[in-house]
Amino acid sequence: MDVDFQANMNLLEEAKRSGVQKFIYVSVLHCRQLEYLKICEAKEKFVRQLERSTIDFCVIRPNGFFSDMTAYTEMAEKGRVYLFGKGEYRANPIHGADLATLCVDAIDFDKREIDIGGPQTLSHNEIAQLAFDAVNKKAAITYIPEWLRKMVLWGVRRFTTSRFYGPIEFFLTVMAMDMLAPEYGSRTLQIFFKSAAEQSN
Repeated sequence: MDVDFQANMNLLEEAKRSGVQKFIYVSVLHCRQLEYLKICEAKEKFVRQLERSTIDFCVIRPNGFFSDMTAYTEMAEKGRVYLFGKGEYRANPIHGADLATLCVDAIDFDKREIDIGGPQTLSHNEIAQLAFDAVNKKAAITYIPEWLRKMVLWGVRRFTTSRFYGPIEFFLTVMAMDMLAPEYGSRTLQIFFKSAAEQSN
């Protein structure tokens, strides 16, 4: 609430005072449906305030960033990647630079909401394989059963504060579902992984 809601409210009020003509807000894909998650609750609370304001706006909803995918290469470097289910959930995350291009272009769009993803749709198994290829290691994947994911979710919600469990419940939820959006951009996860691996060496 401090960042995803209040910090953005501060920006919105300053934008109004400064005569800003349009407010571009980056949220999350399926955020309305995931509003039971603390992070999405805060984001959607801000979106509702944005919708009530007098300023023109566009809400952009990406389905995940390449920068979040570095967890795959970090696990691969250690020799094993952990996935939920059977690794068959799919996503097409987007590079930050491609998302930035869309944000600038959206200034001239009439749309109030845009779902967006990267140019490649991949299963989690395929993403893991790209990570292993990037670090030149043989693939070794452990699949986490659904019951264990639910047990961890229950535990963090019951025994920790929302400030702590908010990011964890978001991660545990979106990694156990398809996160698919219209494909956009030109930067691929394969090249990003290889670059990240080279920089870590």
